Amino acid sequence: MKQLLLRVDDELHARLTMQARAAGVSVNALANKVLGLAIDPANLSRRDRLQLRLMALGEIGRDRPRTPRPEVPAITAAELEALRERALASMRGAGPVLDEITADWRDVR
Repeated sequence: MKQLLLRVDDELHARLTMQARAAGVSVNALANKVLGLAIDPANLSRRDRLQLRLMALGEIGRDRPRTPRPEVPAITAAELEALRERALASMRGAGPVLDEITADWRDVR
């Protein structure tokens, strides 16, 4: 393993530090992923590429604000089935969006 001394301005360092902290990784680990992606995206696993995108969107990380889970009252089998049907109905039409995301991943490779 080699060492690289890199000088960055204070603002970029602060942003890297915040991003790394939010993701629960070191600045070094984050910099390795970002540099690897910039040089050759094929060297990063799909998981790493997805993690970088989600970090950029603020969707993952230890410091991300979490919504407390509400208490869930007991429900009947009929109510559970109705919830299941509503959930399935809400996902109808998501296929094309998922296809687009998958195609985007293929372009990154």
